[in-house]
Amino acid sequence: SLPNRIEKESMIYKPKDWFAEMAVGRTGIPKSVASPTVDVNHLIRLFRGSVFICAGAIAEKAASMEAKVYRMRDRKSGPYKEKVSRNHPLVRLLQEPHPRLTSFDMHYQNFGWLQICGDAYMHKQKNNFGIPIRLNPLSPQWVQVIPGQMNFVDSYRVNSLYMGTQEWDIDHSEMLHFQKKSLDWSSNRRFYGFSTIIAAENTVQLESEMLSRLRHKFSNLSNPGLIFKTQRRLNEAQLKQNLDAIWSQHRLAEHEGRPMIVHDDMELISGADGKIQELDYRGSLEDTLRITSAAFGVPLAVVGLTEGKSKANAESELYSFAHNKLNPMLTAYSQTLTNQLARDFHDEDLVIEIGPFTVRDYKEMVNAAQALWRAGAITPNEIRDHLLGMPPLDVGGDVPLLPAGVVEASYGNTEGRGFMNATGDESNRPTNNQFANMFPGG
Repeated sequence: SLPNRIEKESMIYKPKDWFAEMAVGRTGIPKSVASPTVDVNHLIRLFRGSVFICAGAIAEKAASMEAKVYRMRDRKSGPYKEKVSRNHPLVRLLQEPHPRLTSFDMHYQNFGWLQICGDAYMHKQKNNFGIPIRLNPLSPQWVQVIPGQMNFVDSYRVNSLYMGTQEWDIDHSEMLHFQKKSLDWSSNRRFYGFSTIIAAENTVQLESEMLSRLRHKFSNLSNPGLIFKTQRRLNEAQLKQNLDAIWSQHRLAEHEGRPMIVHDDMELISGADGKIQELDYRGSLEDTLRITSAAFGVPLAVVGLTEGKSKANAESELYSFAHNKLNPMLTAYSQTLTNQLARDFHDEDLVIEIGPFTVRDYKEMVNAAQALWRAGAITPNEIRDHLLGMPPLDVGGDVPLLPAGVVEASYGNTEGRGFMNATGDESNRPTNNQFANMFPGG
């Protein structure tokens, strides 16, 4: 038939990579590196101050989410996801990606690099069957993209200069490349992700300059710049006496705007008029934090700054953070894991998902669980596990119940009548005649 023929031919014919045709330059030099247009080392050094607060909050929250592996199945109502066994090699790889890294460490580094640099890299170490058995993290400071004429990215060049190692090339099929896509295709940025810091570069630099100015001011302990003039010639004792009197009576006067009374036969010629006013550092630093948090999409309540906010406002900001920032990022991250990692296990139906992160009130969750339980949609063990954090029941906890709450839901099946004894043995199930005698007219 025509559909089968199209499917068969599509497996043989591979169209040209449009990205490689249009976006990769024809330099004539094989294996030439596309150098980043932004200094990645500089971006990494900016991971401090408000950037650390915002990017760290995103990385920690995203890394705390569990990576789950599903297998897509079909049924009459449509496709559905079936969770795979915890013994699956992909599940074990995500749980233990590296001997020196936990899954939290791996995801924290990747999400942190994504926010700061726009790119995150993981080398897939494979066995003889081509199955990944270890994920090696690679800092964006070490990795450069090598474009190709047949593929948009042919390979990656790794050169850890700080460790004194030689450079080596990794094929694109052996690399996990997480990326925040850049819209600037006029330069080599089309091969690299877009850093969030670039969007708030001026704000980040302003905060650094203000903090540097404050540190310099407090570390030098310089006296106020006041200059007095007098026609008298003062000896050392008179000069010290006048200085002590001015210092004791007018301390911090120039910073607080208080009036200064000049002593007898003295004139203030500099310090009060025409003086450069100091910036309101406290207010300015708060403004830079707000602007930086807006660029990263992190409300202040998420980082713990809840002063002047009610519980409803804090929950609203947390919901906005989850809906507008965290979950879209988790979706893109999960799709990259599916396309670049799950496909290496030779199963087209495998899907990796992280999240979504949900914000729900505990009372609302209890009411929802109670309604689902009474409708026979969830089991008691699911309530104990996901809501209460309690161990499962030994007998009867994995079977949904009817609205009465005491009989197993059969859903029209012959099994599941609810006559399980205390040991879990169903061999003494009553027969249909016994049912008729027990429930006359039923």
